Amino acid sequence: MPALQTLLDKAGWLWIVWLFLLLQIGFILQTIGLIKEKLVPKWQGVFIIVGLLLLINPDIEIISTAGAILTCIGFIPIGIRELNGTFK
Repeated sequence: MPALQTLLDKAGWLWIVWLFLLLQIGFILQTIGLIKEKLVPKWQGVFIIVGLLLLINPDIEIISTAGAILTCIGFIPIGIRELNGTFK
């Protein structure tokens, strides 16, 4: 039971879990830059940003799943363009 309480209180080094939020913020800033430089279409950037905002909520699985799907819809075309060498 003490180990479970530590997880719930985020005691000790578990505070580092809150830094996970910085990952989404970084990707959102990167996506905004890609939209401004016209490297990705607006619809694709919106999908990525909305998906990442939905991923910030870690407790409700359906919201996290929707966020992951939206983020994938946005990032997969970027990956395909990069593999083809047309992402410039």
